[in-house]
Amino acid sequence: MATNLPAQDRPTRLLYSFDEAGAALMTSGRQVQTLVAKGTIKSVRIGRLVRIAHEDLEAYVESLRAGRR
Repeated sequence: MATNLPAQDRPTRLLYSFDEAGAALMTSGRQVQTLVAKGTIKSVRIGRLVRIAHEDLEAYVESLRAGRR
């Protein structure tokens, strides 16, 4: 899927490991792994590797914000 965002607004990384996603969310990689296993955060598989897309991390944070209303 192509993006129409200007270069400065695009994420520098497209996919994150559990540990990298955990660092971005200021939590542990294990917590992210649990959230992926529950289906709370979407993930993609590349062979044996599991990665989380930048957009899916943003969607998770937005879902947290929406739940706090």
